[in-house]
Amino acid sequence: MERFIKAIDSFTDAIGKFLSILIVPMIGVVLYTAVMRYWFKTSVPWGFEIALFIFGIYCIGGGAFAHLHKSHVNVDVLTTRLSPTGKAILEIFGQVVILAVLAITIYLGSVWAYKSTVIMERSIHGTEWNPQIWWFKWFVPFSSVLFALQCLAELLKQVVVLWQKRKG
Repeated sequence: MERFIKAIDSFTDAIGKFLSILIVPMIGVVLYTAVMRYWFKTSVPWGFEIALFIFGIYCIGGGAFAHLHKSHVNVDVLTTRLSPTGKAILEIFGQVVILAVLAITIYLGSVWAYKSTVIMERSIHGTEWNPQIWWFKWFVPFSSVLFALQCLAELLKQVVVLWQKRKG
């Protein structure tokens, strides 16, 4: 089980590090768009939406990475008063709740992305570029699956803690 947990952690870490690099091309697009608009008085019709796509992928894809590294906001009023066993049980409960929400997100996100793919949906922003966006919508269920895998790994880590407490 520990190899499985480490494999998920490593995969999540690698995906997160890759996604963190996306901020560089996003900054490049925003900078290019701003320079073209303010110095050369010309618009870049694709600039806004490309930056939006990159930032969207960066944000929703980074959820599992943030969960792995405990980068989210945590209210620890209750957990400071709990024993290690109590903390593990509370953590397992929290992971189960998150997994339930992610199961709904995966299902509904997949339906949403599938419908968008069938109609080859395009942007609603009304730019002259008007790109297809169906492919972008698949990042919601994909990112949710990555997040669910990381939640499963976190849940299993706490099961190992409880198992070791029981044995020792």
